Amino acid sequence: MDSFLVKPVSPNVLREEISRLLGDAGSPVSGKSASEIAPTMALSEPLPGIDKQSALELVGGDLDIYREALKLFVISIRNLEKSFGDSLRRGCFSDAGKTLHRTKGAAMAIGANAFARSCAELEKTLEEQMPESLEPTLDLWLRQLNQLLGSKEIEAFIREGSQ
Repeated sequence: MDSFLVKPVSPNVLREEISRLLGDAGSPVSGKSASEIAPTMALSEPLPGIDKQSALELVGGDLDIYREALKLFVISIRNLEKSFGDSLRRGCFSDAGKTLHRTKGAAMAIGANAFARSCAELEKTLEEQMPESLEPTLDLWLRQLNQLLGSKEIEAFIREGSQ
């Protein structure tokens, strides 16, 4: 195999790659884009810091699965600032980096792409031990984290699925 897939893996890209590897590159891919599957979501109110369209494609257009993933993500980041700060204060930069890496993957999976990039940048800053870059990188990360946690739109979107 001479190719690779990047995380998070899109079901459509995975199907295309499997078809290509099996020699079926000319056959049509049966997957639909998120805009074909759930056009109403594309027209709904935007969620701050979230690219719903790309995230919805990752779950095959299933709005309920996406809503549940977003809910779990929000729950998982509620104490992130405290746990990350505790790791830094204890000098456990490896633990802090692992937390950022896991959070980056989860953020990408729910469409919080800018936050995922901030996680990656902060992780890199810690790995390269660049103290001069830590404060501005950490400030951006905290602003984006608090935007996600404080979003009334995200909260309302998650609640819509409970009704």
